[in-house]
Amino acid sequence: DRPASGPRNDSGSSDSSEESSRAVRPVLKRDRTDAGSASSTVGRPSRTAVGAGTAAPSAPPKPATELRRPPSRPPDNDLAGTDTSSDSDDGDDEGTFSDPSSELRRPTPPRPPKRHDRVPGDEDEEQEIRPKKVAKTKRQRVIIDDDDDFEDVDSNSSEVTTEQINISLMRPPKPKGQRQSKPAPTTKKTKTRSPSRRERRERRQEVAPERPEMIVLTGGISVHDLADQLAVPQTEIIKLLFFKGIATNVNQTLDMPTAEMVAQEFEVEAVTAEEAPEARKVTQMVGDEDTGSLQPRPPVVTIMGHVDHGKTSLLDYIRQAKVTEGEAGGITQHIGAYHVDLKSNPHSDRKSGQIVFLDTPGHEAFTAMRARGTRVTDIAVLVVAADDGVRPQTIEAISHAKAAGVPIVVAINKIDKEAANPDRVKQELMEYELVPEEYGGDTIMVPVSALTGENVDTILEMLLLVSEIEDLQANPDRLAKGTVIEAHLDKARGPVATLLVQNGTLKIGDAFSAGPVFGRVKAMVDDRGNRSQAALPSFAVEVLGLNDVPPAGEEFQVYADERDARIAAEEKAIEQRQSRLQQTMASRRVTLNSLSEKAKEGDLKELNLILKADVQGSLEAILGSLQQLPQNEVQIRVLMAAPGEISETDVDLAAASGAVIIAFNTTLASGARQSADNLGVDVRDYDIIYKLLEDIEGAMEGLLEPELVEEALGKVEVRAVFPVRKGTVAGCYVLSGKVTRNCKVRVTRGQEVMYEGNLDSLKRMKEDAREVNSGFECGVAVGGFNDWKEGDIIDAFKLISQRRTLAPA
Repeated sequence: DRPASGPRNDSGSSDSSEESSRAVRPVLKRDRTDAGSASSTVGRPSRTAVGAGTAAPSAPPKPATELRRPPSRPPDNDLAGTDTSSDSDDGDDEGTFSDPSSELRRPTPPRPPKRHDRVPGDEDEEQEIRPKKVAKTKRQRVIIDDDDDFEDVDSNSSEVTTEQINISLMRPPKPKGQRQSKPAPTTKKTKTRSPSRRERRERRQEVAPERPEMIVLTGGISVHDLADQLAVPQTEIIKLLFFKGIATNVNQTLDMPTAEMVAQEFEVEAVTAEEAPEARKVTQMVGDEDTGSLQPRPPVVTIMGHVDHGKTSLLDYIRQAKVTEGEAGGITQHIGAYHVDLKSNPHSDRKSGQIVFLDTPGHEAFTAMRARGTRVTDIAVLVVAADDGVRPQTIEAISHAKAAGVPIVVAINKIDKEAANPDRVKQELMEYELVPEEYGGDTIMVPVSALTGENVDTILEMLLLVSEIEDLQANPDRLAKGTVIEAHLDKARGPVATLLVQNGTLKIGDAFSAGPVFGRVKAMVDDRGNRSQAALPSFAVEVLGLNDVPPAGEEFQVYADERDARIAAEEKAIEQRQSRLQQTMASRRVTLNSLSEKAKEGDLKELNLILKADVQGSLEAILGSLQQLPQNEVQIRVLMAAPGEISETDVDLAAASGAVIIAFNTTLASGARQSADNLGVDVRDYDIIYKLLEDIEGAMEGLLEPELVEEALGKVEVRAVFPVRKGTVAGCYVLSGKVTRNCKVRVTRGQEVMYEGNLDSLKRMKEDAREVNSGFECGVAVGGFNDWKEGDIIDAFKLISQRRTLAPA
């Protein structure tokens, strides 16, 4: 007996059958098991070819029908000649593979035959086949290049070889259970590496500023600024205030007590100090570079005091001019700067010299202008009326002068009046630390009369004496700098500014800047109306040539060329714009919070205004006075405030916004009056600030809803009760006043109010009556109330509409 299969190389076939066998080989599935182990197995069918089921085993003999092909497949008996397990090579098999298409077609695998009978050894065969199939299934994904098996394949099978080579070069699949991570570049790691906890802690320790031991509070401060001073996060302050029942935000302004409480919570001492006044904010006009060229200069004297105490009248007598007659209502509306040439007086020790006077307003609305006068002054003359004494603006003037650190000379005016009492004035001034020299103090007090000129020379001598003691000096050989006293827009000359030169000499053609405004001096006019070519220290002149109206109180500086002046003005404009923005954001949030609640309730009304005035100082006074008006229910909105005349553009803005135009000491441009009449815009002209404020307050009260007020009519007593079909009627007696039909009644029993409503029926002697006067009886019926008892009191009244006034803020 021969083995069922043997090695392929032992076959004795011819070359032609060998080529035919190799050509058909790609369509055969090679048994991956070891050939030797297969040949050693005796009595098992050969599984080398796909269709080879006809090979007969040697022992025991099996029927040939065991491994028959499926009936659906055409007979393929010629393929049996390719069985390499047979040692005999039949020459007729060569004709079976003559078709070339059969070389490249993969035959359809046959169905497994139905095996109805089992022979011994089938279970062992299946046990061997199953693990081999599993192993085969696992390994068929990995393609192995079997060069030994195909080393003798000729060029006729080049396509098949190429296909196998291409498949063998495929990338092997990623093994399961293994994860290949891409190595990240080193540079990316260094870029994206987050700092460690230790590094973050060290960085915070480096950045965190050191908490101060003490801070100085000068007034209201925002949460943002307070956090910066305390060196704590803003959220910590907001959280602290929230736990104390105060809802706030970063931009909201805290008052002094709240800011002190916050500082104490963070263990920082808070020192309260008064806010630095404007007088302290002035830069040093005389520098160290001027030391070698200093020369004496005239003193700048500011006349201050309460309204109508005679400040301007005293200055009139000194100047020998009637300035008061030119002021509206006899009240100074803005600062006047004048210089006086004094001649030597042979009857006294007075020497010749010059004094520059600044006359500030005394009305309470001009606080900013008085402060501006003290910041540029050398000596303050406090005028107090001998018959009126110390008044509110007198106290304010004293505080301004003390804040500026200037000496005070008191002029007790109006001593020619019968009610004058200079000694009482001195006693009152001592309460404000102004002790006269005769009482052991250092304050000069001179009783004067601006009407008769009594002791006016004495006070001038005192002013020259004080100026010598102060040793006032300046350098006239340098570029000028000083302060803008006043500014306005002239329709013919353009922006005009009154400048007080405090150091240097101002000349025609000088380029200068004043706050956000710059320009070149084109013309100068002194206080007497004369054109001037130069202004020495301590002199005030009106200057033309600015590009805009500068804010009053700003310092001006002359530069070598106009480019430097423009740069300085632009920097100042940016600084002021940022400051205004911060102030607006800090105040607007609080205001909007309070106003929004009232707007929801429908209680909030607005009065839109457009303000035009002659000078900047008047605008400041008006705006400051408007802020003091109560605005709980009526809010004032100033849409625009600017110096100059009223133009058609202002009228158009007022018409679009429903605003009222307020003109103070200014006029209307050509065509503006006609435009206002056509558009129905209300334009109000004023020259006295008293009248302006009264009218605006009246307009605000007119926007308020009228208030219903009770007006008592009479008192009625119930003396009998009569039940009727529809209720109960009270028989009454009118004690006082009268009772009318359909009036309001309030029924009281003892101290308790039983009913309040309308009187439905009023009868006298069973007839309807319109009214019943005192001393008569009547019958009263009230719908909805029948619980009458004898002794009840009926108060008859009516509701009348009454105009409301502004409640204090």
